[in-house]
Amino acid sequence: MENQKSDIIEENGQKESSSGPKRKRKMNMSKKKLIVIIAVILVAVIVMSQLLPFGKVKAPSEITYTESLVERRTVQTTLSSSGTLQPADSYTVTASVDGDILECFFEEGDTVSKDDTLYIVDSTDMENTIDRAQISYDKTLRSYNKIVESLQDLNVYCDYNGIITNVYVEEGDEVQNGAKIADFRDSDAMHLTVPFSYADTAALYKGQLGTVIIDGSFEMRDCIIDEIDSFESNLDGRAVRYVKVKVDNQAGGIFNTTKASVAFGDISCLELGTFEYNKEGTITSKISGTVTSVISKGSRVKSGETLVCALESETLEDNFTDAQATLDDAELSFNNTKEKLDDYNIKAPITGTVIEKYSKAGDTLDSTRGQTSMAIIYDLSYLKFDMALDELDISRVEVGQKVIISCDALDLTGIEGEITKVSVVGTTSYNSTTYPVTVKVYNPPEGLLAGMNVDAKLVIEEAQNVLTIPSAAIQRSGVVYVKDDGTKAENDNAPEGYMSVRVETGISNENYIEIKSGELEEGDTVYIPQAVRATTDSSLAGMFGMGGMGTMPSGMPSGGMPSGMPSGMPSGGGMSGSGGRPSGMGGGMR
Repeated sequence: MENQKSDIIEENGQKESSSGPKRKRKMNMSKKKLIVIIAVILVAVIVMSQLLPFGKVKAPSEITYTESLVERRTVQTTLSSSGTLQPADSYTVTASVDGDILECFFEEGDTVSKDDTLYIVDSTDMENTIDRAQISYDKTLRSYNKIVESLQDLNVYCDYNGIITNVYVEEGDEVQNGAKIADFRDSDAMHLTVPFSYADTAALYKGQLGTVIIDGSFEMRDCIIDEIDSFESNLDGRAVRYVKVKVDNQAGGIFNTTKASVAFGDISCLELGTFEYNKEGTITSKISGTVTSVISKGSRVKSGETLVCALESETLEDNFTDAQATLDDAELSFNNTKEKLDDYNIKAPITGTVIEKYSKAGDTLDSTRGQTSMAIIYDLSYLKFDMALDELDISRVEVGQKVIISCDALDLTGIEGEITKVSVVGTTSYNSTTYPVTVKVYNPPEGLLAGMNVDAKLVIEEAQNVLTIPSAAIQRSGVVYVKDDGTKAENDNAPEGYMSVRVETGISNENYIEIKSGELEEGDTVYIPQAVRATTDSSLAGMFGMGGMGTMPSGMPSGGMPSGMPSGMPSGGGMSGSGGRPSGMGGGMR
């Protein structure tokens, strides 16, 4: 063997120059095969490590249990959310005027009532402006009234009762101011003036009734004294006073040529007199225009009621439209200016507490840059906040539901609130929609302030003072396991020491469930199963001969992979555990 070995060595030595490259190629091919095999094994191990839970294998669960008593309590089903407290109302007091603040009637922290005066600002300049606006408005109003009067003059009336005796115009005529329209005569009443002896007039007085005797016909009519001269006259050397009487002539028969005498009992006039019409004259136009209608001759007219003539004037109507617009503008300007005076007396818009005060007496307001913020008032009669609820829950929410609130900042719990608004406008984000629900806290505890964050539970359902058991005690088909009182049925599958009782349940939450009916009583003991998993060290060690993932056998070359292994493969095996390749991989593998 030594010879053979030496021969081989010698042969190797002699033929190194001729056969060396061939052996080198042979050794390189063996290394490549080894690398491929190792790579395949590594891939297999990695795949199996993903598919198989190496190490400990869980054993089947063991069932244990606890017990609980049937108790009475309040059960609530709730929805949870959070929000930031806000005041019932808030308002920033602002000023839109210029001037010095003359007085201020509050301090920060004070409570003010709606319409309380907070500030008084110097309004001298504004009062002067109001006076000028008043003068402008009055002037415009006078001009407007004149045009209105002119419009009224387009309709011509008679100022007396009577008869139209003559008409001077016809429809379509153009008339000027002062033009004749018609003549009228008021003959419904006739006047007669006669002399009485001066001495006899001492017994006469205005309003005294007497008798008129018509000359020639001796017709007698009643009359009334309308006027008695206050001075003495001379009639053919006799001292007289003239008396004017009025006679009703609606029945007619008396004309301005009729003569008559007058007597008041035994006192008679000294001579006859001639009747005069009550009124006779000409109706004229007070404005220029076109005749659109006119009364006919012989028509009777009533004072201020019967239309004698109607005129139209486009110019006057245009002037009226312009005057009306001008007056409206002047009135609006005056009223707006006058209302601005109220801005100098700054009042509280709401009842509440002043939480910020920015202006004080003596400060000067400048509105050239906009309104000036002067104070902030909070209505703290109650607090409110919005809680966002999921679209899956919003249908279960309605106004009036109770909300239980807690505040971590004050370590407060059990604060009650009430839903006052459920918005129908939701906000969508990441394919989920929430709806704001407004909650009011009507009697906030001391220390709970606007701006604090709170957590809220909305009570959807509530059952007070009802029998309850832990929710986990309910088995399938509404069965509860209760301590066996010796009446357990033979076919009852309940755990040893317990018997099955079927119940009807009500509302529930994550902890307890309401028992509405069934053979359960307060104080009964119920069974609550609890699954506890026991584990064993069922190691997969030995799989591939590895501890954990196995240990490479000692036959693996020192340093891990053979030299010449491609870059990227882990040096020293690169596997977890102490070794490199799985057992069974021979060291002389070619």
